[in-house]
Amino acid sequence: MNRKLLPIVPLALVLTAGIPLITLAGGAGQHDHSTHESASKAEVTTDIESPAPTGDEAVIAEQLPTYPLSVCPVSGKELGKMGEPANHVYEGRLVRFCCSMCEGQFNEDPAAYVAKIDAAVIEAQLPTYPLTVCPVSGKELGGMGEPYDHVHGTRLVRFCCGMCLDSFNEDPAAHLAKIDAAAIAASEEAE
Repeated sequence: MNRKLLPIVPLALVLTAGIPLITLAGGAGQHDHSTHESASKAEVTTDIESPAPTGDEAVIAEQLPTYPLSVCPVSGKELGKMGEPANHVYEGRLVRFCCSMCEGQFNEDPAAYVAKIDAAVIEAQLPTYPLTVCPVSGKELGGMGEPYDHVHGTRLVRFCCGMCLDSFNEDPAAHLAKIDAAAIAASEEAE
């Protein structure tokens, strides 16, 4: 008996076409299929989606595209001049160093270096910040004095007052979604 290899066909196609599975598997009733019109053949690929990053990898993946500094916050040297920058996650925040040796100095006074990153985020994002109201209270920014600027990861969030920070931290994604929606609306208006 001469057996032929059969094409790989998606199971959903088999079931919706009413083709008996035993025929596809080369079981009973074997005959030459080369004379039949064939259904769409599925391509076999090896492209398997990688699992989503977790932990520090997820923080780095999320924040790297919007990381505001092109220099090491410790040494002031340009990132990438000494090889691949060293990525470090500190309290949910990406910090990039020119080399792994700077991490030790960072750990001596992290608040000072995070403040440099925060200042860079605010400087970069303030001119195009899309909301005129607090994402938590809905009150006008500046209506209660100077807005309270907070950096979440590598994102600027402006509040009407510092008291809104606790409510923001209960569900950051919901409040960031308001900022994102305002940014999308602003970009659509500009077009």
